[in-house]
Amino acid sequence: PESMISYVLGHEGEHSLLDQLKRENLAEKLACGLQANGAKNKELYIEIGLTDKGLHEYEIVIRRLFQAINNFKEKGIPKYLFDDIKQIQTLEYQFQERQDVFENLMKEGAMITEENIATYPLHTKVIQEYNPEAVMELLNYMKPQNAIYFLKAPQETTNFVADMQEKWLKAQFSVHPIPPKLLEEWSKISAHPAVHLPEANPFIPNRLDIQPSQDLPDSDRAVPHPELIAQEDSGIYYY
Repeated sequence: PESMISYVLGHEGEHSLLDQLKRENLAEKLACGLQANGAKNKELYIEIGLTDKGLHEYEIVIRRLFQAINNFKEKGIPKYLFDDIKQIQTLEYQFQERQDVFENLMKEGAMITEENIATYPLHTKVIQEYNPEAVMELLNYMKPQNAIYFLKAPQETTNFVADMQEKWLKAQFSVHPIPPKLLEEWSKISAHPAVHLPEANPFIPNRLDIQPSQDLPDSDRAVPHPELIAQEDSGIYYY
């Protein structure tokens, strides 16, 4: 379920949450994903890169986030979203990029305990089951009262005084409760009319086998046959 939620909330196209935040000049970037914090704890994070305006109007940004979540709850989980995600993840699995060995071993070591070794890493990297009930269960848990909010900015740009210090790295911070009335307001907020679910992606390929170029006329080739236009001592030129 976290794959589908991350795909929807992290979408950057037209009518997405990020698109709306950009229109209001509140944010410049957005990321959503899952982070494992041990064998039994996972953290679903939504990280939003704020503008100067968004920093001072962060409560509006949080409102927009829960409006997007409630939009997802109201409209449900279309099958095409699952199909798109699975096809993208399958292509990424089949055509993996070459990675740094040490970094890759670190990732694999963290993930290998999550899946039966008989199928690993396929089920970890490629979504397997269309289960709208599981997605809705996780969405229903994503309430304002169940979240922790971090506002990271230079102290002089905020109205907060960093009166506490982290033990190991000596980072300055402060902790403030969010008023229950505000949490209640966020939990009952209606969906934003300009934020929609991503549409089906028509550009995801289903076949990636390569057609031999000699079997195609020049007009259909991805790279047309080059034409010699000049031949001089300094070089041969093709167009």
